[in-house]
Amino acid sequence: MRHAGTGFWETDITVAKQRRDSAISWLIDLIEIFDGWKNEAADGKKPKPPADKKIRYYLIIRDLAAIFELVSGEEPTRRVDPGSGETYGPFADFAASVWVQIFKNSRGLSYAIRVWADEMTRQRKGVEGAVNEAIRLVSRDLSDSERDDIENRFEEWSPFVANIQFRHPDLWRKLRRPL
Repeated sequence: MRHAGTGFWETDITVAKQRRDSAISWLIDLIEIFDGWKNEAADGKKPKPPADKKIRYYLIIRDLAAIFELVSGEEPTRRVDPGSGETYGPFADFAASVWVQIFKNSRGLSYAIRVWADEMTRQRKGVEGAVNEAIRLVSRDLSDSERDDIENRFEEWSPFVANIQFRHPDLWRKLRRPL
């Protein structure tokens, strides 16, 4: 609603729920593929070793963040309760519901969100440094399009969202349409 600039009564809740269900359906398909990989290993085929846990968690949370932003229109953020140290908020709730479907428990979720948030902070600092260096080199302030070009060069992207955008343009148009 916030992203589309509409009120509660003008928002099509059914469409929003369908978007959420499509994203969760895709993740369940991903789980089935992963289970197939395990079955191949049991059949004697030599599978590739799994990625480092930190990298695997980061990649999953990166895609979940992209899906969350695509479906909700909100930027995913890490929020931590200072008293308990617990991660909370809309993105954490979304990630937790999917995480349990993938791993059958919530262990590692808080760690994964922290790893993702730390990487996003590192990338933002890299973008700021590149923008400042460009300003120094050209001796003037940059236009919005020049800043966007620099940000896009350093920005992390989700292969899941890119796949929808480029391989399924009709679906992409439906997802990008305001609610």
